[in-house]
Amino acid sequence: FLKKAEAALGYKIDILSGHEEARLVFKGCARTLPPSEKRRLIVDIGGASTELIIGEGLEAERCESFRIGCVNTSIRFFQDGRITAKSIERAVLACQAELEESITRFGAGNYEEASVRRHFGAMSDIARASGWSDGTVTLEHLERIRKQLLEAKDVKNIRFDGLKEDRKEVIAGGLAVLLAVYKTLGIETMRPASGALRVGLLYDLLGRVSDKDTRDITVEKHDERRSDRP
Repeated sequence: FLKKAEAALGYKIDILSGHEEARLVFKGCARTLPPSEKRRLIVDIGGASTELIIGEGLEAERCESFRIGCVNTSIRFFQDGRITAKSIERAVLACQAELEESITRFGAGNYEEASVRRHFGAMSDIARASGWSDGTVTLEHLERIRKQLLEAKDVKNIRFDGLKEDRKEVIAGGLAVLLAVYKTLGIETMRPASGALRVGLLYDLLGRVSDKDTRDITVEKHDERRSDRP
């Protein structure tokens, strides 16, 4: 496929690793969030993976990719469309087990503010439409959504103000991932972030042609942090 695609496009195609995707996600989010000198945790929840990234300014310092997302979690635990207390509990516990190794590097104390991308937008839209907040989401809000999903009992019965139709089938899996992230990392509240991968990639490419390759900057920052360790 790659050879045929490169021949058709006339350009070489690079495959992004999970770590490289996480680095670019942070760059894109940092460019679109309000400027801040605080250490930021960015969580990017996709269909099949979740990236955790911590950084300052425009550059990521540490990042990791985990194989849990709103689609694969929904398929694994809610394939028949039914939503039960047991299925949600099993999904959350499975996601927490996947994230367990992240506590030391990404848990409370490693960051000062947190934002999240992609699937979180659905939760943020629900919180705003329900009058719970301005779009920021707390653990309490997630528990309210869990309660309403249990009352719906089936994906076909889900009714949330602000929820797009194409999100219904994956909202249970996305909620499980978010609950696991909040509980595992000790997060109290997060706000939505825009930008992410496409914006980060554009700025990264711009840096390469302006002799400020941000990949080198990230490596230098990582080396500085390692040299500061006792």
